[in-house]
Amino acid sequence: MEPENEATEIEKYIDVPIKILNAVMITAAKMDVRYYLMGLRIDIKDNDCHLVTTNGHQLSYCKLRKVSGFDGCNIDSIIGSEFIKTILSTKHFYMGNGKKLSQAFIRFYRVNDGWRVQKDFSYLFIKDMVTNNKSHIIDWRRVIPKTADDSINKVQIQVDYLIGIQKIAKFLGVRTPSLVFFGDNRPATANFGVFDEFEFNTITMPMRE
Repeated sequence: MEPENEATEIEKYIDVPIKILNAVMITAAKMDVRYYLMGLRIDIKDNDCHLVTTNGHQLSYCKLRKVSGFDGCNIDSIIGSEFIKTILSTKHFYMGNGKKLSQAFIRFYRVNDGWRVQKDFSYLFIKDMVTNNKSHIIDWRRVIPKTADDSINKVQIQVDYLIGIQKIAKFLGVRTPSLVFFGDNRPATANFGVFDEFEFNTITMPMRE
C-alpha cells in the first residue's frame, strides 16, 4: 500500500528551468532574522504555480507553465535557500538537454509535507520550512503595483537593486527590462517577458526619504 500512496503523490510535480531558479533566487534574503525570507516560496492554487522570493525590498515572482497534478490543491510552501544551492550545484539532478544548460530543468515532486528532487536512483527530500504563524509572511500579490492616477514625483531606487535586475536578465537570457512606476512612492515593476514555460517579474520598492 505504501508504494501506491507514494506513486500517487509523485504524480504532482513542477518543472523549474535552471535559469529560473538562478534568477529568482537573486531577490531572496541572504542574511535576515526573518528566516522565511531566506528561501524559495512555491505558491500553487489549482495548477496555477508561482515561484516567489523577496528580501523585503525587492520581490520576484515567476509563473510556471509546466505544472502537473495539482488540480484542486492549494499549497504555500517555502524551501530554504541552502537546499536550492545544493540542488543547483548537483548537476546530476538536471533534466532535459544536459548539453544545453539553457534547456535544463529540475523536477520537484510534491510528497506529503515537502518536495522530492529525483533522477534515476538518486533523490533529495526537502521538508517544507515550518513557521509557527504564517500571518507575518508577506501577501506577495498585494505588493504588485496597480495603475494609479497619481502624478509621479521623485522616486529613488537603490542602485544595488538595479544591478540585481541586470543579473536576473542575464540568467534568463533576455534584455534588461525597463522599470515601470505606477504612482508616487509606489513599487516599480520590471517585466522580463512571457515565454512558453514561464513569465517573470520583479517588484522593487522605492527608498524611504
